Amino acid sequence: GSTTSTTSVDDHPTPKHGDHDDKSKSLDLEVAEGWSFLLESTKEYDQKQLEGWRDDLNNLLVFAGLFSAVVTAYTIESYQWLQADSGDQTVQLLTQISSQL
Repeated sequence: GSTTSTTSVDDHPTPKHGDHDDKSKSLDLEVAEGWSFLLESTKEYDQKQLEGWRDDLNNLLVFAGLFSAVVTAYTIESYQWLQADSGDQTVQLLTQISSQL
């Protein structure tokens, strides 16, 4: 007696190719769900940010329009005040002075 111990490949458990694929698919699904969550969170944050900016811009445009209207009205009135005198008053005063001499 000599006993020879032979072990076959079947005696040792080897990972099945299908098990690895299932774990990999599960991990890929978790990663995809994580990215989807981050994407949705980012979209929601960006949407709120854009709505805030849009509201601010609308307010600025209303203010700019009103300011422009007021400045235009003031400029038109001021322009009339700044026009040169037609000389009527000057002629009248000179006539009065010359008649007194």
